[in-house]
Amino acid sequence: MAPYNRRKMRWLHRLLNLPRSERWLLIQAMLVMALCRPALALLGFNRLSFLLAGTGRRRTSVISTNPDETAQVARAIVRAACLVPATTCLTRALVARFLLRRAGHTPRLCIGVERDSAGQLAAHAWLECDGMVVGGDGDLKRYAALRGLEERLAAGRCAAAPHALR
Repeated sequence: MAPYNRRKMRWLHRLLNLPRSERWLLIQAMLVMALCRPALALLGFNRLSFLLAGTGRRRTSVISTNPDETAQVARAIVRAACLVPATTCLTRALVARFLLRRAGHTPRLCIGVERDSAGQLAAHAWLECDGMVVGGDGDLKRYAALRGLEERLAAGRCAAAPHALR
């Protein structure tokens, strides 16, 4: 068996050994992530976040505060990002927001900016939910978070689309 086929089989074996709920969550994350990246390029941040917010409505009227669900979504996002090519921090944050809203959580999308040593503007997106950072890697304290982003998204009037995060 060729090394490529062994890697495929190992991945399939790991997927099948996941608990059923985590396997389904990973499959959802991979599908939404695979569609989210080109949709972000075609539709832009405003339209895509509005579309995902509408389709990601809570399944129930009950607001969940289960940190285990948040941790499961965080793991699914990390795993899916390894399997879906060309994912960005914004893609991961939007997919995590979609999945957590469907599970009844109230996540908060955060986008931060900083100037690097060369004076270039750099941006990063992450999600905060139940006191946990989802989809954020590295030192998030170095970024100055854009305030009121989630409120503008909820109102459907987020004019400042972060093009650098595409």
